[in-house]
Amino acid sequence: MKEEKYYHDYCAGCGLCCEVAEGASMKMEEDGFYYPDKFSKDVLEVCRRVCPVNGRELEDMSRSEIWGGYKGKYLGWSTDKDIRYMASSGGVLTALCKYILEKKLADGIIQFAQSRENVTLGKVYCTTDVQELIDRCGSRYCSSMPFSGLKRFLEDDKHYVFVGKPCDIRILHNYIEDHKELKDKFVYTLSFFCAGAPSEKANLSLLKKLNCPDKSQCTKLQYRGNGWPGYATAWSEQGETGRIDYRSCWRDTLGRDIRRMCRFCVDGVGELADVSCGDAWYLLPDGEPDCSEHEGRNFIFSRSDKGDSLVKEAFKAGYIFIDDNASLEKLRQAQKYQFMRKAAMKHRLRGLKAAFRKAPAYPSNFFDEYDRMIDNNKKLHIFYGTWKRVMQGKI
Repeated sequence: MKEEKYYHDYCAGCGLCCEVAEGASMKMEEDGFYYPDKFSKDVLEVCRRVCPVNGRELEDMSRSEIWGGYKGKYLGWSTDKDIRYMASSGGVLTALCKYILEKKLADGIIQFAQSRENVTLGKVYCTTDVQELIDRCGSRYCSSMPFSGLKRFLEDDKHYVFVGKPCDIRILHNYIEDHKELKDKFVYTLSFFCAGAPSEKANLSLLKKLNCPDKSQCTKLQYRGNGWPGYATAWSEQGETGRIDYRSCWRDTLGRDIRRMCRFCVDGVGELADVSCGDAWYLLPDGEPDCSEHEGRNFIFSRSDKGDSLVKEAFKAGYIFIDDNASLEKLRQAQKYQFMRKAAMKHRLRGLKAAFRKAPAYPSNFFDEYDRMIDNNKKLHIFYGTWKRVMQGKI
């Protein structure tokens, strides 16, 4: 496989290569995802250093703890009832950002949020106002270029918080490894559990289900929030056009069309962030996650000393509630997909190779401990399922 095709096929769509290399830009292709418009020598050089497909950052990730290394693990939520209600789950990340802004611990929050001009995509913002922060909270289940415009932040004399997907944090980590002068540029990095980035095509399918098939007529698209997990809801100038529940939105629509790289991602839980949060789903009697409406709550990992201090300081200041009696066994039940994606990754990669496809360049022994966490029947099922979908052209 040519190098250009390798980086195209496993592109994470972050946009960093085109942001720091000359003469290239990101464009959306027919599959509904963003890619570099050309893989010049300079773009390829950036890709070799930062792209998650190369697994460079795995040397700084745990080979034994499937949830990643951490300093503290907590259950928690925002003590601001409005933030907790509006956020995708417990609102902890928004509450931490509010604490950071009000205590002047950073000059701004770099985040990806909804764009009023394009409701199914989004926009990168540097948020400095608490009300704007609250207005921009919530999930964006869409194609994104989180490093669009990053260069202007890298070149100023200010300090920021970066909020992004786990892969965004890993890419930024790799870039800073090569640019030590930036190691203090980002005061904190914050992340959230991620199951993949859906395409523009998937978002258009969602709008059809929400009775708003003409994207230009949609004034707002909310994926979650206003409760936990809340409803996917669309609005036009005439008002609400439709809403569907979380399972119908994600499982039946958006989650069916995610980037190829998302299917082979080794980190859906933000292991390299200072703090990462995920849905702390309640469990039904049969052990399955309960996706009916509740008050939101987060499972919180503080993954660095400064991240743990941030969580504890925000708790003491009354911004969040935390309970350190967080069970990893319940997390495994509530986040089965996150557990299985890493535990079975060795066999996803084997399925790829059996179909004569070039696989991500992860260290061969990285998954040995995780491989012991699942039985042989599951391994065979994952291997065969991956091979079959590749042969059918579904991956």
